[in-house]
Amino acid sequence: MIKSWDIFDTLIARRCVFPQAVFQIVEQATNSIGFVQARIESERNASRRGNYNLDDIYEEFQLLTNTTKNICDTLKKLECDVEFDQSIPITENIRQVKSGDILISDMYLPETFIRRLLNKAGLLVPVEIVITSNGKSSGRIWRQLAEQKKIVFHIGDNFESDIKNPRFAGFESALTVLSNLTAVEQYILQKDFNFGAYIREIRLRNPFSEEIKRLYWQLFTINIGILILLVQQIDALQKKCGFEYLGFCGRDTHYLRLLYEKYKLERGEAPTPNDYLYYSRKLVRNSGEDLAKYFSAKINNRKALMIDLIGTGVHLNILRKKYALNYSILISVHNNEETAKRIYPNLYESRIWLPSTKQDNNVNADFFIIELEENLNINDSIEALNRAIHNSPVRLKTLNIGEKILPKVIFSENNDTENFDVLENCLYEVLNSRLVTSYYVSGGG
Repeated sequence: MIKSWDIFDTLIARRCVFPQAVFQIVEQATNSIGFVQARIESERNASRRGNYNLDDIYEEFQLLTNTTKNICDTLKKLECDVEFDQSIPITENIRQVKSGDILISDMYLPETFIRRLLNKAGLLVPVEIVITSNGKSSGRIWRQLAEQKKIVFHIGDNFESDIKNPRFAGFESALTVLSNLTAVEQYILQKDFNFGAYIREIRLRNPFSEEIKRLYWQLFTINIGILILLVQQIDALQKKCGFEYLGFCGRDTHYLRLLYEKYKLERGEAPTPNDYLYYSRKLVRNSGEDLAKYFSAKINNRKALMIDLIGTGVHLNILRKKYALNYSILISVHNNEETAKRIYPNLYESRIWLPSTKQDNNVNADFFIIELEENLNINDSIEALNRAIHNSPVRLKTLNIGEKILPKVIFSENNDTENFDVLENCLYEVLNSRLVTSYYVSGGG
């Protein structure tokens, strides 16, 4: 079966999400005030010619703005450079394109340039490319292809051009919505454009096969987003309160700590002294005295904040009170019996939140809680996705070795988290990713 594919927002997308954002980047880079509006109007004028391309648009731009040809050529080249830089693959669709398939697009960019974009996206099979000015939207190209009987199935993102028109010409068609913003991305985009675009790009780059696609989606577009938002809040809280030590309490803060250190280093700031600490409810009950010695040695009389990702903070507070330890507590996702009934129903229908740090006045302790919005639903897998690869520690005995205090830990036998190799690979792909570096350097958040 020969298929035809739309190109933009079907096989490739833009990191900046919206096509006009390319023009905004050009305007900002050149300080050409009014470029965006002039570029849009120039394309509108060029479209009246019938068939038109990028050269036609910039001819209209020169007439409209009374700009020299040299400047127009510079702007045109810069637009192409930005378009290339902003181009990202929609991997799930790219992988389905077969040798001999036809790619069809209503686009002003030349075919040679579009092939460069597709090569960058990882499309390596030989395909035919059909570029028109408005052949899809008018239905003209579908009538021509029907006469040639070249294709039997089309996939695209626009209901009118990619679904209705080809069906009217006798072709089967299917809508792809992968490029559309999810509810999570839409919410974040309104608060922080760079971060929302970053989350979307990670989703569209999904390199994994069908059997672990859901796990990838959870890890990257929900979990990593949550962790980075939490890292920002932890950093702000540390600066505000002057904490001199951060204790990331096992076992679900392992990746949070790694992202925190990367976040600080990418900004040229030294991370606050911190450790991943072995910790569990069973340790508090079974080895409380040794755990207290271990915590105390790590804190070393510094102003300390102990961080847990999901929980109530009850056992951290019990440990602190019973052994007179001096630390504050941060619960990143606050969960208790009252909220347990209304959370975890459906990850895909959940809303993301931008967390706010507040002091919990309901406890007689120095708690700082980064809390979910009232109607945010979050899947139980968030905790599992963040567990360190070791099992839960159940007993501990601290060992003195010089000035170091090292824990001798006894772990439980059962490990209830699956796909650790996948989780590790996914997470470290993010930690080593240019995407994270790019987001941090851009000042996102």
